[in-house]
Amino acid sequence: MRKHTPGPWNPDPDNSRVVASDGHGIFAFRRLFAEIQANCYLAAAAPDLLAALQWIKVHPNARPDQIASVIEKAIAKATGK
Repeated sequence: MRKHTPGPWNPDPDNSRVVASDGHGIFAFRRLFAEIQANCYLAAAAPDLLAALQWIKVHPNARPDQIASVIEKAIAKATGK
């Protein structure tokens, strides 16, 4: 299995591309600005979403509030909140 660029990933200041923690670009978007911004947040959250799913898989007996917290943090990043 190939490895992806390690997270965290974040939208750059103008929200037109996603950058890794070292500042290197992961990819850029070319669309309407609102759509670009939403795509950047979602794409930047990919490592966090993956980590959340992996955590839930490893902790199947975690308390519901713990699971909800992991999910809510990943969703917040994916939606730019």
